[in-house]
Amino acid sequence: MVNASLLQNKRILIVDDEPDVLQTLEDLLDMCVVDGASDFATAERLLKANVYDAAVLDIMGVSGFDLLKLCKEKSVPAIMLTAQALSPDFFDKAMIEGAFAYVPKDKMADIALYLEDALAARATGSEKSGAWFARLRPYFTKRFGPDWRAKSQEYWLEFENIDLILVPTDFSPYSCDAFPWAAFFATKFGARVLILHVIPQRAAQELTAIPGNPWESVLAGENAQMKEDFSACLVGDFHKKIEKETMVVTGTPQTMIVNVARQKRASMIVMASHGRTGLLDSLMGNVAEKVVRLAPCPVFVVKPKGIGIR
Repeated sequence: MVNASLLQNKRILIVDDEPDVLQTLEDLLDMCVVDGASDFATAERLLKANVYDAAVLDIMGVSGFDLLKLCKEKSVPAIMLTAQALSPDFFDKAMIEGAFAYVPKDKMADIALYLEDALAARATGSEKSGAWFARLRPYFTKRFGPDWRAKSQEYWLEFENIDLILVPTDFSPYSCDAFPWAAFFATKFGARVLILHVIPQRAAQELTAIPGNPWESVLAGENAQMKEDFSACLVGDFHKKIEKETMVVTGTPQTMIVNVARQKRASMIVMASHGRTGLLDSLMGNVAEKVVRLAPCPVFVVKPKGIGIR
């Protein structure tokens, strides 16, 4: 899902020596103001004359790395979009020289998502984000092989930093089994924890239909319960040092979990494979399976104690 409001009317520079690629990208970014260039000289002139929110740069044929340098000088986040220069060495070069992301051309249908990542990161004062890489990690591993990242590079820490951990709960003992894992990762990486509860629309209407139970009271009760459950599920008081917040939203659980993860720029989601209704929300069934498939970040699925034991 693309955050159209984030991309609306943003000015984007696209540079590629293939006319059909330029046209395709312009069509995909019809919510933006797009300037296209098919050669280095034209792109250089446009960069010097205009202010851009982001750039999409080919590597081969247009001196993409020279353009990347110009983008860096003007603080324009750049996505390197390539087919011929698709290799671990070029990946390293792009990251080391300051590209926001390195995207294969056969994934350009999702270019709006990667630009959304870049704009959201810049809005928070960051030059890096791991969201784009989380989407493409399986692709790169399949294309380059399982050991393609064996050569250590400092830039990995820049865009794979775990900053915010999203942990959904439906207040069941099953879903609460994810809390210790979320706390472990938060402690290990110095991350914040966002505990999320999704109230289905019909349930929200039923709750507020009760006399003397306004929505504000529902929110206060749910938020307090999440904090209490989180503390109760952990041994000791180490969790008191974890920076945590709670959030209550209404809607379809799997959709809202994914939406909140994207909006809050979550580094990872930690959730149970089962929920209040047991097998209804199992990993191979409903919510967890869909979150794994659609989430913009890695998902750590916890199989609650006792599940599968006979």
